[in-house]
Amino acid sequence: MNIKGGPSPLISARLDIDMDVSIAGGHGQVARRLIRILAGDGHTARGLIRNPDHAADIEADGGVAVLCDLERDEV
Repeated sequence: MNIKGGPSPLISARLDIDMDVSIAGGHGQVARRLIRILAGDGHTARGLIRNPDHAADIEADGGVAVLCDLERDEV
């Protein structure tokens, strides 16, 4: 989604595929913006979060919340 609310020309115009993207630091400002852009363009955006309380924010942005601590969990 671009600033005016339409599909992002930087992502959608070049790719004719559905992406499944995992984003570390999924609750950060940049990550949440990226989740909204990707989800708005029909892609699956997974936000990696440590705090389960942040899951609702990720889902409200159109993403899939993944509870994972990259420093402690085995991935």
